[in-house]
Amino acid sequence: MPKIFDRQDLPKTIKRINEDVWFDLFQPLLLKIVNTDYGRDLLCIKKEPFPIVFIRKNEVRYYLGRYNGRDYFMSDFRVGAKWANVIRYRWWDFRAYAKKFYEKELYGQKIYLPLLKYRGQYIAAHVTDTFYPDPDPELTSVDGFVRKQNSGSWPTTRNASSGQEVFDALTSIQCAAGFESPNYRLSRAYLLFDTSLIPDGDTIDSAILSLMNSGGTPNSENSLHYIVSSNPASNTALALGDYSRIGATSFGTLSSYPVNIYVDVSLNSDGKNNISKTGVSKFGVRSKPDFEDFAPTGYYEGPNWYAADQTGTSQDPKLVVVYSAAAVAAKSRGFIFG
Repeated sequence: MPKIFDRQDLPKTIKRINEDVWFDLFQPLLLKIVNTDYGRDLLCIKKEPFPIVFIRKNEVRYYLGRYNGRDYFMSDFRVGAKWANVIRYRWWDFRAYAKKFYEKELYGQKIYLPLLKYRGQYIAAHVTDTFYPDPDPELTSVDGFVRKQNSGSWPTTRNASSGQEVFDALTSIQCAAGFESPNYRLSRAYLLFDTSLIPDGDTIDSAILSLMNSGGTPNSENSLHYIVSSNPASNTALALGDYSRIGATSFGTLSSYPVNIYVDVSLNSDGKNNISKTGVSKFGVRSKPDFEDFAPTGYYEGPNWYAADQTGTSQDPKLVVVYSAAAVAAKSRGFIFG
């Protein structure tokens, strides 16, 4: 049974749009859908043996052909907003089927999104994708942390070329700095995401990196964390030498650590530029003493973020990317599909 459209499923930032405007904007995609057998079944449209050339909330228009120099059409009108209501009711099935039509060739370029005509240009609708690191055994991307300890001084600990312990198959990730006389301890987190499905040439409009604390309570010195880049030697495993392969430019910060609740970091322009459209996006996390370079005086106490090796993905590190294709200049007055 199709899932009933529920307002609670909508993003909190969603903006309402007039039904007539929606049907106009998405006419190219809708015409592709309704000219398939499954599309007509999905939207409860009569299977007349004619192509559909127009659909709106209460009308479907068929093209009957050309005779004596004239084009003939037939319309099926309904009271109210039948097809808008059908799409609402069957939204999740509609959305899944619509994704099959996202990849198109346009003027020699591969476009992966439904195109809309707006002010004389064809532009792509936004698409949102969520990416996670792989659980063990990793195929494309890893997450975990590398730790250095028992080194005797803060500069020696922070500036070391390699760590002493690697953890990339645990269910949690640590990132903290601490002092337990006479030694310092420092860990750095690594978060990799295979984002290669984002079409090369598309524009990344926004990106949010989210982590969930499983129960660690940071002390005051570890109550701020910086999202940075990373560049481990392997995309699928961490090594001691990756300790020094961590960035020094902030992409955003975390300063809240509720238990079992995602904390979102909206990546700045540097962070968005760090997202790869052809491979793996590599991020890291550094604690405040590490990033700002001051010797911690408190114990090694930081958050324990869930890792990808936790069962399922509902608690995993995640990267949510909103992207769109670059505008393509219009070459005709009509829609390109159909």
